[in-house]
Amino acid sequence: MEKTVTNNNVTFSVVVMAKAAVPGRVKTRLTRGEHALSEVQASDVHSAMLDTVLARVSAHLRAPDGSQPRLILAMDDPAGAPQAAKSLGWHVVSQGEGDLGERLDRVWQGSREQTGHDGVVFFGVDSPDVPTNILESIGDALNHAAAVIGPVEDGGYWTLACRDYLPGLLTGIDWGTPAVYDQTLAIARDAGIDLQPLPGWHDVDDPADLAALVERLASTAEPHLTPLRDRLTPLAPDSSPTMSDTPTPTSSAPLPTGADQDEPMDLSDSTLLLVDDNEQNVELLQAYLEALPCRTLTAFDGEEAMSIIEDDSQPTPDLVLLDVMMPRMSGFEVCQKIKENPKTRTIPVMMVTALNELGDIERGVEAGTDDFLTKPVNKLELITRVKSLLRVRHLKRELDRTEAYIDDLERNRRSTDSDAG
Repeated sequence: MEKTVTNNNVTFSVVVMAKAAVPGRVKTRLTRGEHALSEVQASDVHSAMLDTVLARVSAHLRAPDGSQPRLILAMDDPAGAPQAAKSLGWHVVSQGEGDLGERLDRVWQGSREQTGHDGVVFFGVDSPDVPTNILESIGDALNHAAAVIGPVEDGGYWTLACRDYLPGLLTGIDWGTPAVYDQTLAIARDAGIDLQPLPGWHDVDDPADLAALVERLASTAEPHLTPLRDRLTPLAPDSSPTMSDTPTPTSSAPLPTGADQDEPMDLSDSTLLLVDDNEQNVELLQAYLEALPCRTLTAFDGEEAMSIIEDDSQPTPDLVLLDVMMPRMSGFEVCQKIKENPKTRTIPVMMVTALNELGDIERGVEAGTDDFLTKPVNKLELITRVKSLLRVRHLKRELDRTEAYIDDLERNRRSTDSDAG
């Protein structure tokens, strides 16, 4: 008889969703750009990561009593399953047709019919090196929440685990977009589902992600990760610039850097403005955001916030975290003033509020808010959203610098043509 995990009151199966490693059909973003791989190399990357996920999940995902879950490998083409899958105890099934949510639900229902249990832990292939302690914590996490989710940097998630059958978490999602994680959280919040974030991790979509993965694996000693390192190292791009890679400026404008390079975003020059009339709430946000190397300003009502934002002697905030219900000037009014002023309208605003009525959300959208965060604030969700909005702000600045650089080149060209005429 097939085993399922019983972790106190939690019983679940594990599902890895994967495509067959067919050149031209998997990891296609690895075949684009300056450090592009061939289609065959990209499929080799996919194959190596799938082998690693299967080996690591089967080895590390256990209940405290040592029992193993039912292991399900759901393939777009079951004939393309890795040879090692069956020897590791994976049951190969077909994903079927439809969008990702429909395929996840179909496999989930099949698992329920086979085991009689509702719990499931979904994995993909793109985050093969999630730390062992995080993998091993999933079963216990489901003892304290109805569901858990692990975000990745591009707005998706590396795992979704549910204690009960919750197909609503798979509907109304714009799969393949940066909105997946936020939409899933919003659906859970609206449905009253206790969905708790796990630590975030990295995924592999493009050559820069592949180079970062190989760098993380450079010093690993984990037996299931060293083969991955050895398979990927020859394929990963060398992102260090050479003389031939470095453009020579032909104008006085500084050459744009950062957003177009394989470097992590530098937050040390970013400034956050935290606005709440409750001092304890401000202190909590400050404590949660200590992990980010940002400068933090605080204000305790709307008018004080506007004074800071409009004060030219202060650094312009790169993000405003704004409470709604405040004396003297509400958060809606502050947001509207920020967005109406041409000098400040590009500053992202996140409303941090206990309000969750549709009318309040509509009013916030009308005021121009860029995002909402519901109290009580979850630390990981806060940091993830702050980093996302700061990245947008950072990319906008890079775009402005690039446009200025191009304009300067064009002026120089016209000046040269005029002198030559």
